[in-house]
Amino acid sequence: MSASRRLGYLARRVVGSNVNPSPLAILPRLHSTRCATANAAPTPDTGAAGFKAVTPGLNKHAQVGNKRFADFDLAGKTFVVTGGARGLGLALAEALVEAGGKEQNDGIHGLVAAAGIQQIKPAADYTPEEANEILSTNYTAVLMSASITARVMFKYKCRGNICLIASMSGTIANKGLESPVYNSSKAAVIQLARNLAMEWSPVQEDGTGGIRVNCLSPGHIMTPIVLKNFEEVPGLHETWCRENMMGRLAEPSEFKGAALATMDTLPVTHESLGDPLTANNTVLTSVSSITQSFKPVENICAHFNAFHAYADDLGRAVEANHYCAHVNDDVRQCLLYDSAEKDARLIGIEYMISPHIYETLPPEERRLWHSHVYEVKSGMLVMPNSMVPEAAWDMAEKREMEQVVTLYGKVYHLWQTDKGHKVPLGDPKLMTSFIADGQLDFGLVEGRDERFGTNYKQKKESRRDIPSPTRHPDADASWS
Repeated sequence: MSASRRLGYLARRVVGSNVNPSPLAILPRLHSTRCATANAAPTPDTGAAGFKAVTPGLNKHAQVGNKRFADFDLAGKTFVVTGGARGLGLALAEALVEAGGKEQNDGIHGLVAAAGIQQIKPAADYTPEEANEILSTNYTAVLMSASITARVMFKYKCRGNICLIASMSGTIANKGLESPVYNSSKAAVIQLARNLAMEWSPVQEDGTGGIRVNCLSPGHIMTPIVLKNFEEVPGLHETWCRENMMGRLAEPSEFKGAALATMDTLPVTHESLGDPLTANNTVLTSVSSITQSFKPVENICAHFNAFHAYADDLGRAVEANHYCAHVNDDVRQCLLYDSAEKDARLIGIEYMISPHIYETLPPEERRLWHSHVYEVKSGMLVMPNSMVPEAAWDMAEKREMEQVVTLYGKVYHLWQTDKGHKVPLGDPKLMTSFIADGQLDFGLVEGRDERFGTNYKQKKESRRDIPSPTRHPDADASWS
């Protein structure tokens, strides 16, 4: 049986409205509508093929698809989730959906191996068959799932992440619970993660590798297995709650962020030339952020999002995230990035100056600058990602726009990401802004609004009473 066919039997698929339980459909598509699963092994209610389609009906999971974890942008990535029918595996599959995983691509970009079974029994009473069944599911199936996933990733040279779900039971003896084989199997998973990381993380000469392997070891968590434990062991629930500092057991959804953090260790939204950070550079980055001063960057006080056009090719529009600081009341300086994510690429710079400074410039210099009137009045320019109540933020943003509408900006882009350049190539490009309807495809703005949760139409309406200053005739020369 081929690697991809075997993976079809091992993977639990998270798909859209068309459930296809065929073992040949091995690359999962992550959608926000419903879930289907393919069991890792035959069970009494699935038959020999080992597949069962289910639709989760738990109210606590009803928010799937509302992008609660949009900060972990996994859009367009393909992940395999084993153990995704219930409990922690289901919660983590939903987290991948919320982080944007939707479409099926060539290859696989990651695995969450969460399948597991448990049996409460004194060690002296286990039969070889019982021990082998637990080890086969909890360890061997995890190893095979990871190995088959890695082979597919090697084939397509996909760099990504594998997260193995272990347990704190792999490092401690769980008080009040006699389950020695389960605990030992989780200890094996922890050690397996170390060894797989050692083997698969280096990038090889042929382009394979670059697979990061992490292990998540939850504590006491309210899963179907644990609820069954409480039925079998009187007083266990009270014991575990009493020993937990929060006085309660965790819910599966509380582990979504931790699992997604392991999936977000590689850049997933943008491709650039170069290998992932080495361990030395990762440590250096972390230590430097603690020991060095970054005062110029710490002066950044505003994040704007807008679109620029190339001055020599006005049909090319590029989104830019501006991170701006005040030099003084008349001058601002901004770093421009292609996204608002942690792996964003620095694509340019913009300077903004007040009208009376602009008036002092020579005529030829003034022709390099653009106005901000249309950006502000059209609602295209926004300040996203506020962490204060919406009404208060809208008021603060409007006050800021009343200043920006009067300013003139000069922008140079250094990295032509819209051409797919992997590194900055060629000369810096003078950019300009838009000054009238019909110059920009506002479908781009609508896409931006969907990502940031903004609405340019509402912004436009709320800014109607902002006065429109007269643009200097030398400004916006590219449109002349």
